[in-house]
Amino acid sequence: MDTSGGARVVAPKSRDIDELSLRLPDGLTLRYASIGELQLLEKNARMMSAATFNALVDNLKHDGRVESVPLCRLLPDGKLRVISGNHRVMAAKQAGIQRLAVLVITDDMTRGEEVAKQLSHNAIVGEDDSVILRDLFNEIDDVALKGYSGLDDTILLQLASIEPQALTDIPLDYHVISFAFLPEEVERLLSILDKVQADIKTPTILARWSEHDRLLNALAEKMAERDVRNGATAMMLLLDMIEEAMSVGSETSDTSAIQAEEGGATPTPALQTKGTIPWSKR
Repeated sequence: MDTSGGARVVAPKSRDIDELSLRLPDGLTLRYASIGELQLLEKNARMMSAATFNALVDNLKHDGRVESVPLCRLLPDGKLRVISGNHRVMAAKQAGIQRLAVLVITDDMTRGEEVAKQLSHNAIVGEDDSVILRDLFNEIDDVALKGYSGLDDTILLQLASIEPQALTDIPLDYHVISFAFLPEEVERLLSILDKVQADIKTPTILARWSEHDRLLNALAEKMAERDVRNGATAMMLLLDMIEEAMSVGSETSDTSAIQAEEGGATPTPALQTKGTIPWSKR
């Protein structure tokens, strides 16, 4: 407002916004605008049902403010055209809110750039994880706040019927590695794998993705060390090392048991190689 001396006193809220605007990238600014300054889009592809719009109005009445900042474009006449957040602005007006913070693009824009930005803000959106959404909704213990969340009856019915997805049904990003073994090598491989599985005390559900590279690196080093060109042969050489390590482990099992009883850690046999090979931790 103007004082008698003609000086302009800036309200604290507006001053805070002006200071924050100075930290924004070029071409962007924050403004505390009146509803009358905001021009809605003439063509807006984003639709909202009457029930959803009324819920938005009720939430804004409850809060007394708009908590999600609309995006606007500064027009040559000084007005602000709302690119994203038209329904929020309409609901704010209906809720009796006269002023709100808006993010303003001050750069020159072509009509095509404006439309592309408008559509991108509507189209590029995420999706809810149904299980997490249900868990979050169940954390709300107040009925009124459950309504405030905006989840309608259709969504609530879907959440009520959700069951955790089995691990085997989840699409995983994985690579398939194939080795060709001779019959006697297959028997030996399966025998050693059975021994390793029996030796593992903690069930392993999935290996870390990093183990994929560790295994391939160990195979590559063993192939270079022994000058072999066959991956299955290199795997058999690794099996030799595993068998040797397991035999060393069995010889020290009594000592390991004593250490475990005394509170010490159970040692895991070390594989003597330049690289590292995946091995179970106890």
